[in-house]
Amino acid sequence: MKTIIIAAMLLLFAGAAQAQEHAHELSHDLCRADARFWEAQALDKKPFAKLRINESLLRISEMAECLAMDGSTQNEIQRYQFVYIVYVSESDKRRHDFLVRHNLNQQFLDEHAAGQR
Repeated sequence: MKTIIIAAMLLLFAGAAQAQEHAHELSHDLCRADARFWEAQALDKKPFAKLRINESLLRISEMAECLAMDGSTQNEIQRYQFVYIVYVSESDKRRHDFLVRHNLNQQFLDEHAAGQR
């Protein structure tokens, strides 16, 4: 199970790296507003559950950038980290569900055990 989590995280970070294109320039105010809004969505779960994976990856990327750019208060740092972790976890869950749904989980485990990374 640990192997699955590590591999899924690697897949997630690869996807997040591709999703780093922003249609807007990040600012402290935008980071804080997005973090507050996305935190509320994540806690609500209803709109969060309908979110497309590409949007989740963009949010992960933005929160990582905001954390690097705007670590002005401990409260903001914790909010960025929370939002980042929640969206990473949800994306991981969706990738895992995909592997299971398409009967690819065992193939993934076998290839990983054989050294394919």
